Amino acid sequence: MAQGINKFMLGHQEVDGKECEFHYDRGQYLIIEIVKDVKKQLYKSHNSQEAYKTWNSLIGRKKGFRNDERKKEKK
Repeated sequence: MAQGINKFMLGHQEVDGKECEFHYDRGQYLIIEIVKDVKKQLYKSHNSQEAYKTWNSLIGRKKGFRNDERKKEKK
């Protein structure tokens, strides 16, 4: 019987000069910060919704904030 793949990278973003990654690994959601090849775990949870919400707040996305409004603010 074949084994399934249990680890996925769900997101990768550069935030404030640091790289952040969002992973799923065997029933756990992890947010990892990478600075000069040193990995530091920022967050760990079994709850997918809570982990996704934390990931979005970390990378600066806000719920209900439209892309059009964001583009106008950048100008």
